[in-house]
Amino acid sequence: MIASAEFLDQWTLEDMPACDEGMALLEVFARLHTEEWKGVLAKGLIDVRPEVIGLYSERWIAFVNHCNVCDDCNEL
Repeated sequence: MIASAEFLDQWTLEDMPACDEGMALLEVFARLHTEEWKGVLAKGLIDVRPEVIGLYSERWIAFVNHCNVCDDCNEL
C-alpha cells in the first residue's frame, strides 16, 4: 500500500510525518474522514495521540499504532 503522489505532495521529504506504510494509512484516514483531516492539518501533526487530538476513528488509531512501533517513521 502506497500513498498517492497528490497526497504526499503536501509535505517536503524532510517533513513527511511517517514512512510509506504510515503515509498510506494516513491517506486512507484523510479520504474517509475529510472534516476530521482538515482539523488535524489545522492543529498540525505534532502530537497525534488520540486523547490529545480528540480522534478515536479506527483508521486514525491504525496510523498512530503504526507510527508508535515503526522504526522508519519520523518522530511526530
